[in-house]
Amino acid sequence: MKMSVAERIKQARGADSQEEFSEKIGIHKTTLGRIERGERVPDQVLLARILEVRPELSPAWLLIGEEPAERTKEILNRSIDYLLLQNIVVAIEEILVSLNESLSPIKKAQLITTLYKIFSEREEKEIDKEVVANLIRLAS
Repeated sequence: MKMSVAERIKQARGADSQEEFSEKIGIHKTTLGRIERGERVPDQVLLARILEVRPELSPAWLLIGEEPAERTKEILNRSIDYLLLQNIVVAIEEILVSLNESLSPIKKAQLITTLYKIFSEREEKEIDKEVVANLIRLAS
């Protein structure tokens, strides 16, 4: 059985205490505890921060539980464009609000991954909101 996102975050914390890890990812220790107990769902920005603090972790593992947990050295050598990732998350949230739609965390994670692959391969890193809206419509 796949681990929940709460269990994966707890595993990602590693040997750090909740206090140490929460400081690294910029949230309160209590919030981290609630997330690790499954009482609160982490947003995409927090998941991106975890990946920034733990670059050896596979984004697919953290987001949807796809194995393996650790990325290969080849993947680690590629840098993540965090500004692009942040812009994608913001665009998704804005468009979901404007469409009065919602997506499950797993669908959001898959959408973020797909959009990142699309936009990171383009020379112009501008987010095409029409593409985002069309993919949201398909996912919902």
